[in-house]
Amino acid sequence: MRDADKKKTGLAFGAAAIASALIFMLLARVSAYRPDLLEKYYSSSINKSFISILSRFTGLLPISVGEVLFFVFIAFLAYLVLMTLVGIFTRNLPKRLFNTAVFLAIVYTAFVSFWGLNYSRISIREMAGLSDTEYTAKELYDVTLELAEIAGAERLDVDLDENGRMTITGDAESVIERAASGYDDAWIEELKGDYGDAKPILLSGPMLYTGITGIYIPFTGEANVNIAVHDLLLPATVLHEMAHQRGIAYEDEANFAAFMVSRSHPDADFRYSGAMLALISSMNALARADSELYDELISSMPKDILGDIEEYGEFWKQYEGKTEEISEKINDTYLKGNGQEDGVRSYGMMVDLLLQQHYQKGHF
Repeated sequence: MRDADKKKTGLAFGAAAIASALIFMLLARVSAYRPDLLEKYYSSSINKSFISILSRFTGLLPISVGEVLFFVFIAFLAYLVLMTLVGIFTRNLPKRLFNTAVFLAIVYTAFVSFWGLNYSRISIREMAGLSDTEYTAKELYDVTLELAEIAGAERLDVDLDENGRMTITGDAESVIERAASGYDDAWIEELKGDYGDAKPILLSGPMLYTGITGIYIPFTGEANVNIAVHDLLLPATVLHEMAHQRGIAYEDEANFAAFMVSRSHPDADFRYSGAMLALISSMNALARADSELYDELISSMPKDILGDIEEYGEFWKQYEGKTEEISEKINDTYLKGNGQEDGVRSYGMMVDLLLQQHYQKGHF
């Protein structure tokens, strides 16, 4: 093929890639107006089958394909940026900018088509048959107290370390292997299905400094988990990332799914971890809503649960710093860019769902 023909082919491919990205960007916006149709023809059908097959295929490998792909992406993007800078001095800037735009367009199109449209699917609130209702601080207090009682009961069956603090049964890999059992009997049909297991992140230790406990990779269908995190919320974190794998896009909804799925898990460390995820979120909400009720709650809570929470907080203090701040800002921007207007604050919004589940269904 002649150089002129190659150039025309490249331009045509690039233009098609950019056009596809624009079409999918429009589709992502339009689909928000008809989440029922998106649910029927994408989230609960085509996309569910696609992620199931993709995750089982990548699950054949013991390492996270997505983690490797992430570094390949960063390296290639850095190369494109470098070439763009070089293009400023070599009169190739339009070509370099075009190449970068094509690359980003391909990545964006893959993201939206593989999984991103799930941001516009029906909410987990609707899946669970709940209605969006507000509750008082006293009602929040009562629910938080019940969550503390649930956590206290589940803690009786968990393993403890030499200091009497909660510890997982076995190692982190064991947690990942056992996690899917909770989804076998998920309380809503949309979360059931056959998917590949979660994957441990190889660079889990260094990732602690970013404050990131897990990440779902849409391009590989893998629920990636930072296995270096504290034992207290490790099982709940695995369930959270697996909720993303099942098309639950929003963070607060994935947290709620993790808690509800943990309730029917056969293993005590999962049930306790899920209860603690819900309890900590509810406690934080109560502290903001009514300090007096929060103080009353703390005075009535079991010391061993408070001890677990305190140790969990101390664990994360050693990783606080500039890297975590930058990571949080990036994550905040990503969440807002996908419709989560509250950004990282949406992580605490699962409390609304907890209240609605408790008062409208009468149980957790």
